[in-house]
Amino acid sequence: MLNRDYLKSIFTNIKKIINRQLEEDLARGDKKILIQILHFLLTKMNDLKKRYYLSKYLNNVNISDEFTGDEEILDTLNKYKELQSDFQAVYQMAEEKRASTPVKRQNAFFLN
Repeated sequence: MLNRDYLKSIFTNIKKIINRQLEEDLARGDKKILIQILHFLLTKMNDLKKRYYLSKYLNNVNISDEFTGDEEILDTLNKYKELQSDFQAVYQMAEEKRASTPVKRQNAFFLN
């Protein structure tokens, strides 16, 4: 039976090899890789925009251990997490509203 740590090390090494190969292909300007990257970016544009937007508001704040004992900082961190929760709820409601509302598209050829 294979050890879990052994499998993890194998996958880590494979990932390093793949990353190194990708870096080399990008540095050489390999057209196949560039086309794949452009295809991914262009087909996932809306998802990527959404992820970027959400990442601005849902990033966690890392606080070093020396400040975790300060009550004012902990209160501020808790308030920040509450605001993040509120943001998520409002964003989810807005997404549901967008999904249920039909999109009106205007065709420039048929405008009066």
